[in-house]
Amino acid sequence: MGITVKGGKKRKAKGGVPLHDLAKLTVTIVKLRMTGHYLPKLLACLEAADDRVLWEPHGHPNTIGGIVMHILEHVRRFTERLVHPGAAFGSGIEEFFPNRRIPADELIAEIGKTFRDFQEAISRTPLEKTDWHSLLHLMEHTGYHLGQIVDRTRRLTGREFRFCQRGIDEKALRRLVEEELADEDRSGFEP
Repeated sequence: MGITVKGGKKRKAKGGVPLHDLAKLTVTIVKLRMTGHYLPKLLACLEAADDRVLWEPHGHPNTIGGIVMHILEHVRRFTERLVHPGAAFGSGIEEFFPNRRIPADELIAEIGKTFRDFQEAISRTPLEKTDWHSLLHLMEHTGYHLGQIVDRTRRLTGREFRFCQRGIDEKALRRLVEEELADEDRSGFEP
């Protein structure tokens, strides 16, 4: 079953919020959670890790680097479908955890490009063209694997990241979302 927001400015969800506004809020939250929360946490882990931490399994079936590559492939595929809606891929990525052993600085550059491409694509995608199931799955799946990465990196490096104390928390996310929505309202921009 597809969920659409056609005519959403007139239709209202429970609580009286126009569906169009709810859709815009959801996309903004996902985009900023991915780029304002998950990305800095992912980068902090990679900056704390050496090649041994990244590419040795340490008793797990997948390396930290392999999990990062899995996340990147998921984000790339989602972004590709935004840019080219009919895009199809030969196989799934359930078992895609490559052990490429690329240096952390190259992986960091790859992460930056992948997340920038995602942010640009989701910002340009009209709300009625949004695949809601895939969007929410991407956020949830990225968060799940990011938790693995943070936990393993902390355990292997002894590094305490203290993300909340550094301003990467729900209060900061809410502020980012409110600021972006206010900027869009002032500029009249709408994807």
